Amino acid sequence: MIRGTLFLVVTIIFGGFVSACAEDSIFGPLYPPVSLPDPNAKVVKFKTTLEISQRLTAGYVPIRIRFDALGTSTADLRLTYRFQSLPSGETPPRRVQTVDVPILVPQGTKIKTFTRLLPKWTAGQSVEISILEDGRLVEGCNASIGSNFQGQASRYGTFTRQGFGHQWLKHTEYAANWIIISDDKKVDWGLLPDPRVVKFGAISDSNWQSMPTENQRSIYQQQTDAQLRVARLNQLPNDWRAYQFFDSLVVREDLIPKLVQFPESYAAIRNWILNGGSMVVYNAKSHQQVMDQLRFGWSDDSESQEQTRIFASEEIGLFQSIIDDQRSYLADRHPTQDQIDQKRTSEGAGTIEPQAWIDLGYENMSADEVIESYEDQVAILNRKEKAPRLSLAELDKRFTIQNVGAGRVILMDASITNQEISREEIFWGMARRSIGHRMSPMIRRGVDPMVGDSRFSEWLIAGVAQPPVYTFMGLLTAFVLLVGPIAYRQTVKRNRSYLMFMIAPVLAFVTTALMFGYGIVADGFATIARVRQLTWVDGTSGDAGERIRATYFAGIRPSDGIRFPGDSEVLGYPNSNRLSWEQQHQLTPTVNGKIVIQENDQVFDSSFLPSREQRQFVTHRPRKNIGALELAESEDSETPPSVTNSFAFRLHEGIVRDSQGKYWKIKSLAPGETQLCEAWPEIPIGVTPDRDADTPSRTMGRYFNDYRPIAPVGQRSQTNARQKQNRTFDLISRTNQRYSDTETVVSGLFEHQLQSWLRDQSRIPKLHFVAIADVDPADLAIEDCEIVDSVRYVFGTLR
Repeated sequence: MIRGTLFLVVTIIFGGFVSACAEDSIFGPLYPPVSLPDPNAKVVKFKTTLEISQRLTAGYVPIRIRFDALGTSTADLRLTYRFQSLPSGETPPRRVQTVDVPILVPQGTKIKTFTRLLPKWTAGQSVEISILEDGRLVEGCNASIGSNFQGQASRYGTFTRQGFGHQWLKHTEYAANWIIISDDKKVDWGLLPDPRVVKFGAISDSNWQSMPTENQRSIYQQQTDAQLRVARLNQLPNDWRAYQFFDSLVVREDLIPKLVQFPESYAAIRNWILNGGSMVVYNAKSHQQVMDQLRFGWSDDSESQEQTRIFASEEIGLFQSIIDDQRSYLADRHPTQDQIDQKRTSEGAGTIEPQAWIDLGYENMSADEVIESYEDQVAILNRKEKAPRLSLAELDKRFTIQNVGAGRVILMDASITNQEISREEIFWGMARRSIGHRMSPMIRRGVDPMVGDSRFSEWLIAGVAQPPVYTFMGLLTAFVLLVGPIAYRQTVKRNRSYLMFMIAPVLAFVTTALMFGYGIVADGFATIARVRQLTWVDGTSGDAGERIRATYFAGIRPSDGIRFPGDSEVLGYPNSNRLSWEQQHQLTPTVNGKIVIQENDQVFDSSFLPSREQRQFVTHRPRKNIGALELAESEDSETPPSVTNSFAFRLHEGIVRDSQGKYWKIKSLAPGETQLCEAWPEIPIGVTPDRDADTPSRTMGRYFNDYRPIAPVGQRSQTNARQKQNRTFDLISRTNQRYSDTETVVSGLFEHQLQSWLRDQSRIPKLHFVAIADVDPADLAIEDCEIVDSVRYVFGTLR
């Protein structure tokens, strides 16, 4: 009975962990459950309960639909749950959309549960919910969640100043949002890390394990606002996009084998890491064994370990400064002997609490309790300061960063003991620093679907949806010549100048028709796509994360809409038209379009791709068993290694780097084909290569520059500096300012890493590769699309 009560309390505290069985879950923060239909409805065939996550920023919103039949159905039931975003509570008002979730309830079904994720391209959350049966609204099935802005002026000021907008940026893009995975049987608070250390680094002032259970639970509850969540193994979502709101999963090493026993959740976590997520594994004794259990490759890249040492030195300095600050704080609050004597006198006489005692913050505490508390805290600080410092050899052994696809696994041999508390805080501070700019989902994706930025113009289709200026100038010149020197002269010569009242309008109409017709014919009627496909491969498992930036142009809008895979994260990349967030916020609201979320597809209606207009989308998706590039190194140093292409597509050319750090060429490698690598010409030490010499670094630079995103002439932003200072034109760049101690990442983790390897560093790590391939037409959102000026980069670790 006691155990059941504790489980119920924990379930309530952590908002939405409602199932004790292994099923696809969603977790908080959640809105209160919505029950439909209304009890006053005339005809009630079923009851449905919806749980919806609170998401104040763009991304995917997890929802859970439970259907309960109130009778025996005589036929299949086709329902559509409609979620209509309201411009009165979401912004920018022209990015709101309608999302339909159709479900099929087979005949005789009593209870059925569905979990879906809904795309959202706005900030704020205000949604109207309705249910349709066979396309008709069901009476009494209407509800709403979220809140509206109060008036236009308040709406603008609240969002753009200190209120709403500041809060969602703070909690989603700046704060460290963690999911701590606990054992399946119960939440043992003493086995979890101190949440204050996990979230903030070196600020713990007491021994976590020695605290009473109620205090431990209370501390976790206090951290809820900062999105620090505890999830049991059987409560983890089965869709990788449900983790995108969070920044890192935290798990003990001994729970990894148990996590593998939940294959759907385990696969979702792996997919999330491959697409940019982070996992912290603590109490990890064997780091390589953990990576093997996760089915990720192990890398001995020395650069990662060098970065670890930098993090360690920074955290040790921060740790000492915090100890000094805590000593100063305690000294300021320590009562004088006179104040202690006055307090003891008041205790013995039963008089009113001395004002000085209240000012120090010790109201309702005795003098002995204050002195004891002070001595305990000083002892903790002394213990922290005297704890042995980490040597570099010990650090290399106990703390490791492993890059996996676009994501990161951080492994640390850090127990939670009183003797090593100062090391604990340093380790957790290092882990938080290792995540860095990955704490911002927007930076990880490299796209702001709410407002957009000037980088939209860097990946346009050349020559379409643009006015043919020179052709129009020629037609207008011909019109002027025909109306002026030719028509007028001839009519005057024949004394029929009055005909100009007819000739001029006819020629104007013909010229206009020619200009209009040429504009349509010049662009054509086909659908064109320009695609930048980045496939980041984990060679050990053959799985990959993938980012596709695609610009589409349709001469005639597709009647069937555009279709994306059901497991992909789809975000529109809007053309900001040089309008700031504040300006877009004041535009007249319009619904962007309708999206239908099916089990295996996401169908965007034709409103998302109007005729003769370029629209851009960025998608991320996992690619399971996509293949790998296998390297077989020869024992003879004179013999080049061989590579085998186990991908299902041809690699046109590429670069591989073996375990010794030597670079090799590959050329035109068909699926399943094996070939010997080709060596670069030897350049003697101390000799500077010619400008046109073929070297690995110059080849890497060519790979990037040949397909570099760049804005065409005339498309670059002309916004003056004063406007930029007062308004928000680039939210991604503004978010980067909060991570000034790390690299600036404006195009997402995939693009950033590719640019770093090919252009900035001109090097790739050992046992890695970069190759060029054709874009796969099957990965496009529209069938029979003409692909122009596109590229596919395939890169990652070798098998």
